[in-house]
Order: sequence, then C-alpha cells, then structure tokens
Amino acid sequence: MPQKVSLPDGAWAALIVAAQRDRVFIEGNILKVLDPEGSPSYQGYLDAATAADKDKREKRLQVTKQVQEQNKELLEAQRIIGLKTEKAERALNEMREAKQQTEAALAEAQQAREDAEAARKGAEGAWKEAKNDLDYMQKRTQFELMGRIVRVSLFVIVAVGTVTTSMYAMALFGPKTNAEDVNLLANTWSNMFGILLTNSFSIIGTIMGVKYATESRDRPNE
Repeated sequence: MPQKVSLPDGAWAALIVAAQRDRVFIEGNILKVLDPEGSPSYQGYLDAATAADKDKREKRLQVTKQVQEQNKELLEAQRIIGLKTEKAERALNEMREAKQQTEAALAEAQQAREDAEAARKGAEGAWKEAKNDLDYMQKRTQFELMGRIVRVSLFVIVAVGTVTTSMYAMALFGPKTNAEDVNLLANTWSNMFGILLTNSFSIIGTIMGVKYATESRDRPNE
C-alpha cells in the first residue's frame, strides 16, 4: 500500500479555493496518496477531485474510442477509395488498350482500303492495257488481212490482165493472124479490163467500208 502524503493547511486551502472558484482539481494518481488527515473538508475535496478525475478519464476514454472509430472509418474509407482508385485505373488502362486496339484496327482497315484501291486501279490499268493491246492486235490483224486481200486482188488483176494482154498481142502480132479472132480478143480484152477495174474499185470500197464500220463501232467505247 502506498505511503500517504500530508499537505499543509495552506495548500489544502488553495486547492479548495481553486476548486470552488474555478472548478479546477488536481488529477492523477496523487489523489490516491493524499492524506485528508480526518478533515471532512479535505476528504470532500478528494472525493470531488476523484470524481472529476474519473469523469475526465471517462470522457477521454470516450474521445479515444470516438477517435479510434473515426480512424477505423477513415481506414475503411481509404481502403474503399484505394479499391475504387485501383478499379478506375484498371478501367482506364483497359480503355487505353481498347483505344489503341481500335486505332490499330482503323489503321489496318485504312491500309486494307488503300491496298484494295491500289489493286482496283492496277486491275483497271491492266484491263485498259489488255483492251488496248487487243484493239491493237485486232486492228493490226484487220490491216494485215486487208493488205493481203489487196495484194491478192492486185496480183489476180495483174495476172489476168497480163494473160489477157498476152493473148491479145499474140493474136494481133502472131503468124496466124485472123481478123475475127483479133476482134473477139479485143472485145474480150476490153470487157476483161472493165470487169477487173470494176472489181478493183469494189474491193477497195468494201475494204474502206469494213474499216469505217470497225472504227465507228470502237469509237463510242473510247
């Protein structure tokens, strides 16, 4: 048991005056060791000081509990905020990744469109080039065919004219000249040259007509 401590009467009087005037009491374990020395007023002060000290301790305990509860609430709120912040950061990262993927997909789609457009233009160019080559080959073939026809026709005309002229010359200047044969060959030679000349113009006209028809048919497509 702790040893009791006695205070002088002046100290007790100052403590009692401070308690009555300002409601100020001493606190702590010192109240347990003060000796009232059998004085009712000293004992009343100790009882009031002990009660005030107990009340203050209870209030401090309540404040401490409130602070602890508030700290717990703050920690829980901080934990929830941290979870929400982490969730928001994950969502933001996912949005960034989705944006990057979308941009990459758009870039690939744009590149695919550009490649398709380039392929289309290349196909159109190849088609036009093939068409031009085909037209050139057709025209060349037609020109060659018409040239052959002209050459063959001229060859036939020249050959027939040469043979007919030779026969007429032989009949005219040969050793066995006959007036009737000469007249017959002359008429035949004249008719033959008329026919050959007519056929020549007919062949040339036919060739020019075919060429004009071909050019007229191809012109609207240009």
